[in-house]
Amino acid sequence: MKTRFSLLLLAFGMISSLAAQTLERQVIGAAGMHATAGNLILSMTVGETATSTLEAGSFVLTQGFQQPDVTTASSIDPQTLVDWKLYPNPATAHITLELSMAQAFEFTSQVVDLAGRSMGIEHPISGADGHCLTEYPIGHLAEGVYLLLIQDLDGTPLQAIRFEKIH
Repeated sequence: MKTRFSLLLLAFGMISSLAAQTLERQVIGAAGMHATAGNLILSMTVGETATSTLEAGSFVLTQGFQQPDVTTASSIDPQTLVDWKLYPNPATAHITLELSMAQAFEFTSQVVDLAGRSMGIEHPISGADGHCLTEYPIGHLAEGVYLLLIQDLDGTPLQAIRFEKIH
């Protein structure tokens, strides 16, 4: 009897361990969203810790504890990105992007909401000497959080910079 019970227990243990071999990322939160627009994926939860990961090597931007596996291919060498600044943040009437690279560059940029919808604010960004200062009018936007997307000329996302519009 003990042998059968032991074998039965062993069989159940082996069966239950088979299901434990997959690891899925899950977040338990009060509210959140996941949206896809073209080749852009946005995912957020309410109440996540405000931490940030910015990398120039693969152009990864992460906020909070959601850390996706992202790979992007670009014709721009990621090591050439030297510095970017977006100010003021939060902003009321306009935001200014200051971009510096080790070489001349040409990009496109646009402001999108968190669902990935374009807000109609699009600008080319170019710097023959490796530096560029671009101003974006945002006074007409509703209060909220938006992203400034910087893309290669072929549409490959290079950087997503989060900013807040107030009043």
